[in-house]
Amino acid sequence: MVKIISGIIVDDVTWSGNITVAADILIPPSVTVTILPGTRIKFSPKPSCKTGVINKYLLRFAEFRNLFPAQWNDESCYVVVKGSLLILGTEDSPVRIGNKNWGGGIIVDSKVRPSRFEHCKISFGGMSVVLCSKAKCVFSHLDISRSLYGLILTAFAEVSNCVFRDNQVGIASKKAISRISHSTLIRNARYGILCNSCKLTEISNSLLAYNGVGISLVQTRNVVSVSNSFTMNDIAMYFLGVNKGLVQENTFRLGRTALHFGKDVFGIKIIDNYFSGNNVGIKAHSKIAIALHNNVFRNGLTAIHFSGDGHCVATVVGATFIDFKESAILCCGFSTIKFDSCRAKQLKGFLICTDISRIRILKSIISGNINIAGKSYVNIANSTIGTNDLSKAVSVHENGLCDISASNLLGKTCVEVFGSAILRAQKIHVRYGGQGLKVSDTARAELVNLTVTAGVHAESGITAEGFGIITINSLRIAGGICGIRIVANGECEASGIEIRAGIGIEVLGSGIIRGTGFDIKYVKRGIAVRDSGRAELSEVKTATGELGEAGIDVDDHGRVAVRVLHILGGIYGVRINGNGGITIDDGEISATTISGIDINGLAHVIVRGMRIDAGETCGIRIGTSGECEASGIEIRAGICIEVLGSGIIRGTGFDIKYVKRGIAVRDNGRA
Repeated sequence: MVKIISGIIVDDVTWSGNITVAADILIPPSVTVTILPGTRIKFSPKPSCKTGVINKYLLRFAEFRNLFPAQWNDESCYVVVKGSLLILGTEDSPVRIGNKNWGGGIIVDSKVRPSRFEHCKISFGGMSVVLCSKAKCVFSHLDISRSLYGLILTAFAEVSNCVFRDNQVGIASKKAISRISHSTLIRNARYGILCNSCKLTEISNSLLAYNGVGISLVQTRNVVSVSNSFTMNDIAMYFLGVNKGLVQENTFRLGRTALHFGKDVFGIKIIDNYFSGNNVGIKAHSKIAIALHNNVFRNGLTAIHFSGDGHCVATVVGATFIDFKESAILCCGFSTIKFDSCRAKQLKGFLICTDISRIRILKSIISGNINIAGKSYVNIANSTIGTNDLSKAVSVHENGLCDISASNLLGKTCVEVFGSAILRAQKIHVRYGGQGLKVSDTARAELVNLTVTAGVHAESGITAEGFGIITINSLRIAGGICGIRIVANGECEASGIEIRAGIGIEVLGSGIIRGTGFDIKYVKRGIAVRDSGRAELSEVKTATGELGEAGIDVDDHGRVAVRVLHILGGIYGVRINGNGGITIDDGEISATTISGIDINGLAHVIVRGMRIDAGETCGIRIGTSGECEASGIEIRAGICIEVLGSGIIRGTGFDIKYVKRGIAVRDNGRA
């Protein structure tokens, strides 16, 4: 038997069985309607009348209707509760409300007597359930599906153990205080939960999956999301104009964006969350202030992306970043982020920073590359950046600025600075496989107290080229083909340098190095200057074994000036060829296997104050049009001075002790 009901309910009543609502129903303040387990309520597609009371509510909630104008049906049936509606279904025998083509809803507007929705399944509604301002209602084990709106809240409400599925909007809250727990919101096309201008919104222990936006928070204060699971939402949580909030112990999986901050969002704490497989973990636009503590970001394209017109501020403490296809952090537009005690691994890129962003990285271990450009500033302290397999640990370019202190850098090329960028580094340890630090294209680097360690087959520890400028105060380089390499108009000013490498210092292509205090132990050459390169040095020590070619090797128009020189070992102490030139003031050369100073090919040498101990070999050898001007020379050698092949030596003050010949001049040589 089917009961047909419509109009105003005048007395308390209990409904059961099958009921058809033929027109709008009004439950007055003094009336209680009780619906028993197993009751089935359907609505007429064309109600017989439309009351003025219902029309007022439709106007009152017009903003919700306007979101879906094409899908709204103003002729649908509504139930207005001014009294009390008690829906008392059970788990085994729920109450079922709604049918296809219904499109109406239940409006609860009782300010005195509470209503209750328990174990109730509602479907095909427009505004399925509406809780009006100051109304009282308990929602438990409510299941709303295939509606435009599942639940609309404009008053205080507690929603627990409910399901909202396949709606356009699961729950909409306006100027309300709501607590939602242990509920499921799934496949809601627009929003799982939509909050606008709410005073307090708490969501906990709930599942939000496959929604357009899991939770949308607009002009809302005091947001709490705790222990929720977000899966495959387009956007898990969206914030716009939100003040104060807590996002804690949630999981965000496989969405396009997990947390999306639009604008004017302040005081949000994001703590102990797990992000996995999202395209973007956190995305922020402008005027954002958030704090992140102990979150894990895993897989996906990007963990954090700050963009827009900037003024985004974030503190990230104790975060872990694992395995991202692109850079884990993208930061631009006046953004400011502080990373403290973070870990990042299995990354190619950790940070891309542009457009005047400001980044601090403290006490962190980062396996990925840091890329700084666009007048951005990055400060790295007490951290480890890069891995042995990484192509670059830190890249600074396009007017970027980077300060690094008390940190370890690892990579094939650990640091690259170019495009008018600036690097300032202090107390860092560079471990490299290709190039330790490279400065080029009018960029500058200021280095203090550096240790550079080369891997097997590594090239150069420090390189300046393309008008790049490097200033070094205290540097230790161990290993590599070359310690310091200055090429293509690069420039270096150095002091307190200790190098152990194949070639200690190489200068070519109009490059120049100036400095004082060099201690070089080399395999092939100590200092090599050629191709119009220049070196202006003081207090230089070089040492090698018997197979080392030369302590100083000058060729192809290279120019060297040295004051206080000590050379130990090598085939040659100083070798000059190809129009090269060198000036030595106060030097000492010993234990060479062919000659202390060897001059050929129109090379020119000026020596003032030199002691050479060449054993049984040659002290100074001049040949092939070489030229030497010397004064204050003390030589102990087999042949002290040998001049041949149109070579020439001029000078005064020679103290010679020889084994075979003191001065030997032949083959058009002159002395």
